[in-house]
Amino acid sequence: MEQGIYVVFWFDTEDYVTPEADDAAKRLAEILEDKGARGVFKIVGEKLRAIERRGRQDVISALAKHEIGYHGEYHSMHPVISEYLKDLGWDDGVKEFERREQRGLDDIRRIFHINPSCYGQPGGAWAPQSYGALLEWEIPVYLDETAFIGLDERPFWYCGILNVLNLGRNVISVNFELGTPGFLEGVCKGFKDVCERLKSEGGGVISILNHPCTLVTEEFWDGVNFSNGKNPTGGLLKPRMKSNDAIEAGYRDFSDFVHYVVSFPGVKVITARDALDIYPDLSNGKIFSKEEVLDIFASTHEGMAFYRGGEIALSPAEIFWLAVSCLRGFIIESRMPDEVRARRVLGPTEEFSHGGRSELIHWKDFAESCVKVARYIEGDGRVPSRIEVGKLTIGPAAYLKTTIGAISHVTREGNTPSTLVVQDGTLESVEYISEEGAQDAWKWIVFPDGFTAPRLIGIARLQAWTLKPAIPRGSG
Repeated sequence: MEQGIYVVFWFDTEDYVTPEADDAAKRLAEILEDKGARGVFKIVGEKLRAIERRGRQDVISALAKHEIGYHGEYHSMHPVISEYLKDLGWDDGVKEFERREQRGLDDIRRIFHINPSCYGQPGGAWAPQSYGALLEWEIPVYLDETAFIGLDERPFWYCGILNVLNLGRNVISVNFELGTPGFLEGVCKGFKDVCERLKSEGGGVISILNHPCTLVTEEFWDGVNFSNGKNPTGGLLKPRMKSNDAIEAGYRDFSDFVHYVVSFPGVKVITARDALDIYPDLSNGKIFSKEEVLDIFASTHEGMAFYRGGEIALSPAEIFWLAVSCLRGFIIESRMPDEVRARRVLGPTEEFSHGGRSELIHWKDFAESCVKVARYIEGDGRVPSRIEVGKLTIGPAAYLKTTIGAISHVTREGNTPSTLVVQDGTLESVEYISEEGAQDAWKWIVFPDGFTAPRLIGIARLQAWTLKPAIPRGSG
């Protein structure tokens, strides 16, 4: 069970075209501070440099009182993230993301003297390779919205990163509507309804998002300049501006809404780093007894999906490691190890489906492959895309299922089989990668009409090996 209702206020601070948007970010930060709440300001690299060029140390000082996240280098300038990653694999995609996006990260570190707490993609440009860079950059949380990937409207772990992402009905957007007649009453009622539902469900996270630029403009800055896959041929254009009265009405609405939220019974405002404390990954490095790992294998034998038990969750990739580590121990010591240490493991990086269903393999060949696979994971930190067993090449899902079958035989019979039947396996976690959600993300006005990136879907599904629920501390 969840332990409370948590609210994250986050702000995509991105409009580097409109100087008045600098003031909007400052005003929103000051309102939050006045109400005793901290938000998460995810800043675009070029936006931060624009603030610096304009000499707005007052804006930087106001934002520094809150938590700072990263929102990409140029946001909507083409090629956007999905465009330059769409034909790349995992490793080359991670390197390209780092090459293009590193500068903005460095500027955040230089100006705020911190490492960002989180990252979130510009618009609909979610891409799985970004997670490899986040691991390198030690950015622990992915905070944003997309229908591309999600897990039952709850926080989840993916590629070793905590995701506060795709919370569905638990997302409240407050943007251009701020300051319009009836908006405040409607959004407060909506917030109350979400709180009451979450309370009946045992708690959860509410994601409240805003773009500071929408307090001062009538249209998005990037739609004006970068829509339909094109960069402007001349200078960047400012979007249409709101009247001063409309701007002030928006600030009043936001202030009143924040007051309503922070005063709501049972609600706690948190940041991305707070979310890490609430939803820790207690499985990483945990030592499991022989009895515990056998129970885990028994519960996952019928399908390759994540495991949840008490406060512990394991991804299919982590279960894969436990299985090969356990069997390797038996192969070397002629007895099942008394304990196995869990570790974070990435998924495979290439699609492979073996054609050896129901084929027999010799125990000697399988045992040799198991030792090699365990060594590979220790070195590369990922599930292999394909595994050679004698003359056969086997995919990771079939290999995991076959390994669990071998462990079951050894523990049940007390001896090794002379041969094993390769068991067909499928990764059930791919169901949480939505092709329909990806198509929805690619409708972002910045993309060219009809933009698609099927390879991103394939890579995301491969990393579904790493997907598991984030479990709140104390829920076991």
